[in-house]
Amino acid sequence: MSTYAYCESCSGPLDVPSITDTVLGLIKCPHCGTDSDKSLDMFTRRMDLDEFVSEVRNLRQEVDRAGPVVTLRDHFAMAAMTGLLADANAPCQFADEWAKYAYLMADAMMKEREKSDD
Repeated sequence: MSTYAYCESCSGPLDVPSITDTVLGLIKCPHCGTDSDKSLDMFTRRMDLDEFVSEVRNLRQEVDRAGPVVTLRDHFAMAAMTGLLADANAPCQFADEWAKYAYLMADAMMKEREKSDD
């Protein structure tokens, strides 16, 4: 985290607080615990529209570089795949079969999860 301000009591660095903490007035010094009188304005800076658009584009590029999102179904399939690979007697012989069974299990888990949400 970046330091943008310092505690008036102990001079310790204050990290940028979350917006929620700021709105709720929960900005405390992590070193001495003193409530800070700093506002969100202290932790933000103004930028013109062109700079803002550029920042948004840069962020979008970072998100795009991060690759595809792993869904809950994918997580379930990964867990199932781990179990299948750990079982020496698993019925699969080829990689596409392993993937098929893993996603069949994941789909069953998703279906069961939907039932419990009702």
